[in-house]
Amino acid sequence: MDLIRAGAKRCLDLNEMEELRNDAYINSKVAKQRMKRWHDQLISNKEFGKDKESYSMTQGSISFLGS
Repeated sequence: MDLIRAGAKRCLDLNEMEELRNDAYINSKVAKQRMKRWHDQLISNKEFGKDKESYSMTQGSISFLGS
């Protein structure tokens, strides 16, 4: 009887651990999406004009364009 109960408890514990792992995976996906949305929001507000300096990288060398 104890072996049967122990086996059933082990099965339930494994299922619970799998649910916790799945919840953690989903939470990490949500956090990553939130961070990406926040980061993209900061980038989209930047505007470049003719009078502002811009930097471009070409094959390992850096050339400075602008005023």
